[in-house]
Amino acid sequence: MVVQPANSPFQMKGIDIEGTSPIDRTYAASAIANAKHLGADTVLFVESVCIDLDNPGVYQYTDQQSSWCTTATSFSDLAWLVDEFHSQGLKVVLEPSASGYYQGVLDELELFLPGAQSTDPEISATDVVPLFQGWSQYAFDLANLAAAIRWRSTCPAAMTSDIHNLTPPR
Repeated sequence: MVVQPANSPFQMKGIDIEGTSPIDRTYAASAIANAKHLGADTVLFVESVCIDLDNPGVYQYTDQQSSWCTTATSFSDLAWLVDEFHSQGLKVVLEPSASGYYQGVLDELELFLPGAQSTDPEISATDVVPLFQGWSQYAFDLANLAAAIRWRSTCPAAMTSDIHNLTPPR
């Protein structure tokens, strides 16, 4: 027996796009247009920042590239990208992401937490609350940015394809 849902499922064709600053805006606009041409109607963009964990108790995020933070996307690039996605008729889903940098290692933030069962060095248990305060500030600032650029839409995403970088190949 097959049970049909009462309502038809949400239909969308999504694409996952990532980019690090500085975004090559000409190349990015072309890549976005290609995704739209292929039938995408929704984009998931991974917004990345870094948190330096080598300063215990004072965890602040950065959205700027540096020698230790190679994965960040600046808020100014994010604002431009959202405008470009919308101008090309795409709905936008934002995935906040933070990388941690600790004792010379850059990795996913949660892998530095005590008990993470990771090969990465662990921060002190007393530094977990300040770390989450730093993450909370990032989430708050990102929400303020979304309000400032009048985020028009978000929706659940099922990704069908990946474009992992908005920087042209070298």
